[in-house]
Amino acid sequence: MLHNNKLFCILYNTIYLYNERPGVTGLIIRHTQMSGQWHIIAACDDVEDGDGITVVVDDKEIAVFRSGQNYYATDSSCTHAGAPLVDGYLEGRIIECPLHQGRFDLRNGKALCSPATVDLKIYSTRTVNGEIQIRI
Repeated sequence: MLHNNKLFCILYNTIYLYNERPGVTGLIIRHTQMSGQWHIIAACDDVEDGDGITVVVDDKEIAVFRSGQNYYATDSSCTHAGAPLVDGYLEGRIIECPLHQGRFDLRNGKALCSPATVDLKIYSTRTVNGEIQIRI
């Protein structure tokens, strides 16, 4: 379905929006359900190894990263200055902020070096039948 030059695909009560919006890089997925549940956010193939995408679940922007066969989900913005982490440098399980090079461990959200001193919020992930799911 096309609407205002944006492509929407509705599947499993999820609206997939294939368009970049200012300040957000990557595939944007809007999904609304009750919190505490698992949310299907993307196909595993939507996230390339060593890369990340931004998804929107319940009006919250979340960064989803892939390292090998592992998927990690965190708040989308750096805790230091709010830069979008999907624009950063991913090395294994460490994401480096593109703005001031603060680094975070994607396994637990720990801020690893200055100027980042506040840990990232992380979300549980799992894959089921080729789909990435997160628990919000």
